Amino acid sequence: MLLKSKSIDDGFAGTDMRKLSLPLSGWSLRIGRSSERRTSLAVYDSAGDCVDAMVSSFLAPTLLRDACHGERDGQHWTVAWGKVPRHVEDVHVAFRQPRRVLPVPPIIVANRFWVAETTGRFKHVAAFADGSPWRLKARES
Repeated sequence: MLLKSKSIDDGFAGTDMRKLSLPLSGWSLRIGRSSERRTSLAVYDSAGDCVDAMVSSFLAPTLLRDACHGERDGQHWTVAWGKVPRHVEDVHVAFRQPRRVLPVPPIIVANRFWVAETTGRFKHVAAFADGSPWRLKARES
């Protein structure tokens, strides 16, 4: 489905497909199955608390689901995640501050979800797929 973005299905950094650790925030993602046997993704913060859980759905995917920023070991970070719409070749993510826009290539998870993480405290995130923009204000972690 996705032709251009890096995917953990491609063996991203030698990771186990069922769990992906985000190095800057210390957050993690876990792939599972819902009761209807659909692919699911749970997002956990560095304390191990579940922040979000998503189930794959092509009916009304939320391209940009949520974003958070915080600090770990004296370093600011921002993370964003969402669902990949059907028939999309690529997802683009940009972290924004008033005078700075930083494009960050997302990691595609199980061909249904994406996550992007960067250093810095960005208060706004934009995601684009096939020209459709989604914008969101990042919340404090």
